[in-house]
Amino acid sequence: SIAIFITNQITKRINLITSSLKKVSGKGQIIRLELPGQRDESMELTKSMNDLADFMDDLSGTAESIADGDLSVNPTPRSDEDVFGLAFQKMIGNLQDLIRSTSISSEHLNGSSSDLAKSSSMTSQAVGQISTVIQQVAQSNQEQAASISSASGQVDELNNAISAVAQGGET
Repeated sequence: SIAIFITNQITKRINLITSSLKKVSGKGQIIRLELPGQRDESMELTKSMNDLADFMDDLSGTAESIADGDLSVNPTPRSDEDVFGLAFQKMIGNLQDLIRSTSISSEHLNGSSSDLAKSSSMTSQAVGQISTVIQQVAQSNQEQAASISSASGQVDELNNAISAVAQGGET
Protein backbone atom coordinates (compact mmCIF):
# COMPACT_ATOMS: atom_id res chain seq x y z
CA SER A 1 0.00 0.00 0.00
CA ILE A 2 2.92 2.39 0.57
CA ALA A 3 4.23 1.38 -2.85
CA ILE A 4 0.84 2.16 -4.40
CA PHE A 5 0.73 5.52 -2.59
CA ILE A 6 4.23 6.44 -3.79
CA THR A 7 3.44 5.21 -7.31
CA ASN A 8 0.24 7.28 -7.36
CA GLN A 9 2.13 10.38 -6.17
CA ILE A 10 4.80 9.93 -8.85
CA THR A 11 2.17 9.23 -11.52
CA LYS A 12 0.21 12.38 -10.57
CA ARG A 13 3.37 14.47 -10.82
CA ILE A 14 4.40 12.92 -14.15
CA ASN A 15 0.86 13.41 -15.53
CA LEU A 16 0.95 17.08 -14.42
CA ILE A 17 4.35 17.56 -16.07
CA THR A 18 3.19 15.76 -19.24
CA SER A 19 0.03 17.88 -19.42
CA SER A 20 2.10 21.05 -19.05
CA LEU A 21 4.56 19.94 -21.74
CA LYS A 22 1.65 19.24 -24.10
CA LYS A 23 0.42 22.82 -23.55
CA VAL A 24 3.90 24.10 -24.39
CA SER A 25 4.31 21.98 -27.50
CA GLY A 26 0.70 22.11 -28.69
CA LYS A 27 -0.39 25.66 -27.88
CA GLY A 28 2.90 27.47 -27.46
CA GLN A 29 2.09 28.42 -23.88
CA ILE A 30 4.94 29.01 -21.47
CA ILE A 31 4.08 27.28 -18.21
CA ARG A 32 5.94 27.01 -14.92
CA LEU A 33 5.05 24.30 -12.43
CA GLU A 34 5.07 24.29 -8.68
CA LEU A 35 5.10 20.78 -7.28
CA PRO A 36 4.75 20.56 -3.55
CA GLY A 37 6.28 17.72 -1.68
CA GLN A 38 9.56 16.02 -1.31
CA ARG A 39 12.59 16.54 -3.46
CA ASP A 40 12.73 13.65 -5.91
CA GLU A 41 13.22 12.99 -9.62
CA SER A 42 9.87 14.58 -10.52
CA MET A 43 10.98 17.77 -8.73
CA GLU A 44 14.22 17.74 -10.75
CA LEU A 45 12.18 17.26 -13.92
CA THR A 46 9.92 20.16 -12.88
CA LYS A 47 12.95 22.38 -12.20
CA SER A 48 14.36 21.53 -15.65
CA MET A 49 11.00 22.29 -17.23
CA ASN A 50 10.82 25.63 -15.39
CA ASP A 51 14.35 26.45 -16.57
CA LEU A 52 13.20 25.70 -20.11
CA ALA A 53 10.16 27.94 -19.57
CA ASP A 54 12.47 30.76 -18.41
CA PHE A 55 14.61 30.27 -21.52
CA MET A 56 11.53 30.33 -23.77
CA ASP A 57 10.25 33.41 -21.96
CA ASP A 58 13.56 35.19 -22.64
CA LEU A 59 13.39 34.18 -26.31
CA SER A 60 9.78 35.30 -26.66
CA GLY A 61 10.67 38.67 -25.09
CA THR A 62 13.49 39.08 -27.60
CA ALA A 63 11.21 38.04 -30.47
CA GLU A 64 8.54 40.49 -29.31
CA SER A 65 11.08 43.33 -29.18
CA ILE A 66 12.23 42.51 -32.71
CA ALA A 67 8.61 42.33 -33.90
CA ASP A 68 8.04 45.79 -32.39
CA GLY A 69 10.99 47.10 -34.43
CA ASP A 70 13.49 47.29 -31.56
CA LEU A 71 16.75 45.97 -32.96
CA SER A 72 18.77 47.25 -30.02
CA VAL A 73 18.06 44.05 -28.09
CA ASN A 74 21.16 41.96 -27.61
CA PRO A 75 20.32 38.35 -26.84
CA THR A 76 23.12 36.56 -25.11
CA PRO A 77 23.43 32.94 -26.16
CA ARG A 78 23.74 30.63 -23.18
CA SER A 79 26.54 28.70 -24.89
CA ASP A 80 28.23 28.16 -28.24
CA GLU A 81 25.60 25.49 -28.88
CA ASP A 82 22.57 27.73 -28.14
CA VAL A 83 20.97 27.54 -31.60
CA PHE A 84 18.14 29.92 -30.69
CA GLY A 85 20.32 32.56 -29.05
CA LEU A 86 22.84 32.41 -31.91
CA ALA A 87 20.03 32.54 -34.49
CA PHE A 88 18.52 35.61 -32.80
CA GLN A 89 21.92 37.33 -32.77
CA LYS A 90 22.40 36.55 -36.46
CA MET A 91 18.86 37.66 -37.34
CA ILE A 92 19.26 40.99 -35.52
CA GLY A 93 22.63 41.58 -37.20
CA ASN A 94 21.17 40.79 -40.63
CA LEU A 95 18.18 43.07 -40.04
CA GLN A 96 20.49 45.89 -38.90
CA ASP A 97 22.62 45.38 -42.04
CA LEU A 98 19.48 45.41 -44.20
CA ILE A 99 18.30 48.66 -42.62
CA ARG A 100 21.74 50.24 -43.11
CA SER A 101 21.81 49.10 -46.74
CA THR A 102 18.28 50.41 -47.33
CA SER A 103 19.23 53.74 -45.76
CA ILE A 104 22.31 54.05 -47.98
CA SER A 105 20.26 53.13 -51.05
CA SER A 106 17.69 55.73 -50.06
CA GLU A 107 20.41 58.38 -49.78
CA HIS A 108 21.75 57.41 -53.22
CA LEU A 109 18.25 57.55 -54.66
CA ASN A 110 17.73 60.97 -53.10
CA GLY A 111 21.01 62.19 -54.64
CA SER A 112 20.07 60.75 -58.04
CA SER A 113 16.68 62.41 -57.83
CA SER A 114 18.35 65.74 -57.05
CA ASP A 115 20.77 65.28 -59.97
CA LEU A 116 17.87 64.43 -62.28
CA ALA A 117 15.98 67.55 -61.18
CA LYS A 118 19.07 69.71 -61.87
CA SER A 119 19.54 68.06 -65.26
CA SER A 120 15.89 68.65 -66.11
CA SER A 121 16.22 72.31 -65.13
CA MET A 122 19.35 72.69 -67.26
CA THR A 123 17.61 71.00 -70.21
CA SER A 124 14.68 73.35 -69.82
CA GLN A 125 17.01 76.36 -69.84
CA ALA A 126 18.82 75.03 -72.93
CA VAL A 127 15.50 74.52 -74.74
CA GLY A 128 14.55 78.10 -73.85
CA GLN A 129 17.86 79.40 -75.21
CA ILE A 130 17.50 77.36 -78.40
CA SER A 131 13.97 78.70 -78.84
CA THR A 132 15.27 82.27 -78.47
CA VAL A 133 18.03 81.63 -81.03
CA ILE A 134 15.51 80.14 -83.48
CA GLN A 135 13.29 83.21 -83.07
CA GLN A 136 16.29 85.48 -83.66
CA VAL A 137 17.27 83.51 -86.79
CA ALA A 138 13.68 83.71 -88.06
CA GLN A 139 13.63 87.47 -87.40
CA SER A 140 16.99 87.83 -89.17
CA ASN A 141 15.67 85.81 -92.13
CA GLN A 142 12.64 88.09 -92.34
CA GLU A 143 14.90 91.14 -92.23
CA GLN A 144 17.18 89.65 -94.93
CA ALA A 145 14.14 88.82 -97.06
CA ALA A 146 12.97 92.42 -96.70
CA SER A 147 16.47 93.69 -97.58
CA ILE A 148 16.63 91.38 -100.60
CA SER A 149 13.18 92.52 -101.67
CA SER A 150 14.24 96.15 -101.27
CA ALA A 151 17.52 95.53 -103.14
CA SER A 152 15.59 93.72 -105.85
CA GLY A 153 13.30 96.74 -106.15
CA GLN A 154 16.30 99.04 -106.35
CA VAL A 155 17.92 96.79 -108.98
CA ASP A 156 14.65 96.94 -110.94
CA GLU A 157 14.62 100.74 -110.67
CA LEU A 158 18.28 100.90 -111.72
CA ASN A 159 17.56 98.54 -114.57
CA ASN A 160 14.63 100.76 -115.66
CA ALA A 161 16.79 103.85 -115.41
CA ILE A 162 19.52 102.20 -117.49
CA SER A 163 16.93 101.12 -120.01
CA ALA A 164 15.54 104.67 -120.16
CA VAL A 165 19.02 106.14 -120.65
CA ALA A 166 19.76 103.54 -123.29
CA GLN A 167 16.53 104.38 -125.11
CA GLY A 168 17.20 108.11 -124.80
CA GLY A 169 20.61 107.66 -126.40
CA GLU A 170 19.08 105.80 -129.34
CA THR A 171 16.83 108.63 -130.31
